[in-house]
Amino acid sequence: MKLENEQAAELTADFEKLYNEYYTPNTYRVQILQSFFLSLLFKYKSFQEVIGRTNGNPSKKQELVFQFQNFVSNCYIKHKQVVEYAKELNVSSNTLNQTVKEVLGKTAKELISEKIIEEAKKRLIYTTDDISEVAYSIGFEEPTHFIRFFKKQISMTPKEYRISQM
Repeated sequence: MKLENEQAAELTADFEKLYNEYYTPNTYRVQILQSFFLSLLFKYKSFQEVIGRTNGNPSKKQELVFQFQNFVSNCYIKHKQVVEYAKELNVSSNTLNQTVKEVLGKTAKELISEKIIEEAKKRLIYTTDDISEVAYSIGFEEPTHFIRFFKKQISMTPKEYRISQM
């Protein structure tokens, strides 16, 4: 987070209020904490918007990458190929790949794979689902494809990964 001194002081004061409320016995403590936290998030978001306006509007390339990242976050279970995202964004897969590579230093396929692996890791660590259930839940039709994909990305099988995280 990059904040001006006044903004940092304001957020620090808000965090202190949140901290103090946490340790105050009160019937409505949870609701008050939720409200404080929501207020804190909105305040931070407004600071970021001000910073965004002072830095200028994002370029068309940055906007395309932002839209692509949003699509990946929301559609990684259904769409696994760059061409599917490019079609949704009305650009060619080459244009999408070049733009993502230029802006982020990674290919579009790498970003999709990272999202899939990130979700797979979460499910392997935080659920007791077996490997095939994890595979199906993140959009793989065959558990063997998931295992192969995971091992290629992480250099260990999903089972080995799960055991290593215990």
